[in-house]
Amino acid sequence: RVVLNVGYTALFSIDDANAKKFGSAFQTSFLVPFKIFVLTGYMNGTFVPFEELNLKNSLNFKAAVAKPITEKFDLGLGFSSGFCWGAGKDAMIAGDIGGVYTIGDLGFMKDFRIGVSVLNLGKTFSKTAVAGIYEGDGFYPNIVTLKAGVAASLFRNEIFDIAYAFDLSLPSCLNLIA
Repeated sequence: RVVLNVGYTALFSIDDANAKKFGSAFQTSFLVPFKIFVLTGYMNGTFVPFEELNLKNSLNFKAAVAKPITEKFDLGLGFSSGFCWGAGKDAMIAGDIGGVYTIGDLGFMKDFRIGVSVLNLGKTFSKTAVAGIYEGDGFYPNIVTLKAGVAASLFRNEIFDIAYAFDLSLPSCLNLIA
C-alpha cells in the first residue's frame, strides 16, 4: 500500500529579544511499493529565527530504494541532500547503504529481523553553528555512522501486532547510541 505522510509545526515566541515571533517546521514523506522494489522519499524544513531555540533554517531531502535480493535478504540504497542558512551557510550530499536479513520465528518472537547499515557516506553539514547541535569543528549529522538493529513481533493477532525494535548507532566511531 502507498503511504503518504505530512506534518507541520507552528512555533511562536514571546521573547522580546527576537525580531521575528513566528517560526515553523514541516515534514512530508511517501512510500510506494512496486513489484520489484520499494521507493521512499522524505523532505523536511525548519525555519526558526528564535535565539532561545536557535535552530535557524534548513531544508533536507532524502530518497531511497529497497529491493528484495533473496526471499530473506533485502538491500537498500539512499541519497540525502540538504541546505542550511541563518547560522552559517552549508550544504550536504551523502549516501546510505543497508540490508535486512529476516530469520523468521525465533522462539516467542515472530518475524525476527536483523539490519545493518552505513549512513552519511559523503559530505554532511560542517560550516554551521547551531547551539546544542553543532558548534566548532565537526560534522552534523556525523559522517560514516554504523547502525545495527533487531526487530520482531512479540504478539500478533487479527486486530493488532505488538512489536519491538532495538537499534545501536556508532556515529563517527566516537559514541554509542541505543
